[in-house]
Amino acid sequence: MTPNDTFILSQVADIAGVPRNTLRDWLRRDYFGIKRTKGWTRFRIDEVAIIGVYADVLKRTKGDHELALAACKSAYGAFSTQVLQEERTANNFHAVLHATRDDDGTLRTWISDSNQASMEYFEEVSTSHPDCPVHFWVDLASSFMAVFVRASEISKANGDEDE
Repeated sequence: MTPNDTFILSQVADIAGVPRNTLRDWLRRDYFGIKRTKGWTRFRIDEVAIIGVYADVLKRTKGDHELALAACKSAYGAFSTQVLQEERTANNFHAVLHATRDDDGTLRTWISDSNQASMEYFEEVSTSHPDCPVHFWVDLASSFMAVFVRASEISKANGDEDE
C-alpha cells in the first residue's frame, strides 16, 4: 500500500467493518467532512482511517455517536502530528483517547500518548471520583493499525489496480 492508494466505498465499508448503506448514511450526514463526488468517490487512506476509528469507537461505546465523532477527529489530529509531522512510523504511533461525560451530559475528551499512563489515570479517577458517570478510553493506535492492516490486505488483493 502506498500513501497515494485510494479506496472505493465498498472497500472502505469492508475495512471499517460496517455495511455499505451505513457508511453511505454517515457520509450523507457529513460526519467526517468528506465531500462525495458524483460517481464512485475515491477515499484517501487518511479518510479511511477516520472512518475506521469512528466505526471502532462506535462499536466499543454501544452507539455513542458524539463520542465516536470526537474520537475520530482527535485521532486524526494525534496521528497527523505524530506520524505525518514528526515522521514517526505508524508502528511508533501512541495515542489514547480519554473521554468523560459530566453529570449534565457534557462530553470532554483529551489525548495521552501512553497506555500505561491511561491505566494509571483511569484507576485514579475510578478511586477518587466513583460518582463520575462515564470515563472511557480507547487505544487509538490499535484502531489505526487495524485499519491500515485491513487496507493493506485489500490493496494487495486488488493488485493496487483501480476498479
